[in-house]
Amino acid sequence: MSFSAHVRAQLLLAVTSTMAACNKQPAPADAAVSSPVPAATTAEPSAPSANTPPAETGRPEQHDASPGDAGTKPASKAFVCPQYATPDHMCVAPRTPPPSGDMRGVQEVGTFSEYDANGCYAASALIGTCTGVKTAAGPVRAGGKCCYEVCRVPVPCGRPIVVDGCPRLADLQARDDWSGPSFVLDADSAVRQRAADAWISDARMEHASVAAFARLSLELMAVGAPSALVEDAHRAALQEIDHARTCFAIAAELSGGETVGPAPLPMDGVRLRSDLREIALETATESCVGETVAALALARASESCASEPLRARLAAMAEEELSHAALGFRLVAWSIAQLGPRVGEEILERLRVSVHDAPISSADGGADAWRGLGRLTREDLRAVEHDARGIVAAAEKQLRYVG
Repeated sequence: MSFSAHVRAQLLLAVTSTMAACNKQPAPADAAVSSPVPAATTAEPSAPSANTPPAETGRPEQHDASPGDAGTKPASKAFVCPQYATPDHMCVAPRTPPPSGDMRGVQEVGTFSEYDANGCYAASALIGTCTGVKTAAGPVRAGGKCCYEVCRVPVPCGRPIVVDGCPRLADLQARDDWSGPSFVLDADSAVRQRAADAWISDARMEHASVAAFARLSLELMAVGAPSALVEDAHRAALQEIDHARTCFAIAAELSGGETVGPAPLPMDGVRLRSDLREIALETATESCVGETVAALALARASESCASEPLRARLAAMAEEELSHAALGFRLVAWSIAQLGPRVGEEILERLRVSVHDAPISSADGGADAWRGLGRLTREDLRAVEHDARGIVAAAEKQLRYVG
């Protein structure tokens, strides 16, 4: 069995065992899906690409605003997110950097320094592998702010703390205390800097995940959650510190020894929630789906990595992300037991899986070189998406019999 297949099997076990423990009536035999996805292969999966919209819902009309058009080109009234994406609305003050900020290597177009005459950035600046935004429309000026319609999806690079719908990420500064043990990585200059930029982006997301789990642990205390859930939330935060250190260390090696780390993480606007329903709904998206995607992505990355020490480290990280997904499923199941089946129906609506294409181009020196540094290609992420959909489908069937 490949390591990816092992991780899929463990995720399925976490889903079925967790939900079965909360069932008040036995689920039908076909609800406990033992293998909803085929064994891992190196070929591109037969599942449709994340870029292919389901026929029944259609693709949202994306508006990438050009300079000077804010307030004159509103988002389409027919803006509809595809299946497996969640619609959202966000507004930011003029000249506020987009959530991707200076996350180098994530997005192809639209950087934080590009604003129009009204101080709004193009909608395309919101879109990226690690921003959680698959498509976007806008901007429209409203109440003195730049507003956008977006379609959100899980990201394969950590569970960042989210404030007002945007990932809250720390800037970078020169420091070495956030770098873990170094790795010797062999790659030519055509791919090294590009990969370093991508690992820096992942490092910032993993760093923000520490804050996300720290907040979750306090929120679990506020709703009287079982001690095991609180304990696992704290353990997840500690593991995310190690994940961030690993990502920063890889980036330092690829960039010629230049070590950077996180600047202070802004906490303005961060709030603690005491509404169990709200916590459960966010957990369904960010843990049950997001951490499932992260575990599968790391498992696949570890299989193609050229460095044995890095391969082993990525495999260990995949196992830990798997445990974070399992925590999410357990929290959701406990929440349904507390709040009733109606919340279960709402959670079913949140279980959507869609991920972005990998940020790879001809400058990367080829897919093999990219994979050799622990990165995923578009084909890899489509396979991850396909596997994640199968696992979440099993969770959906089990959830219908919880409560």
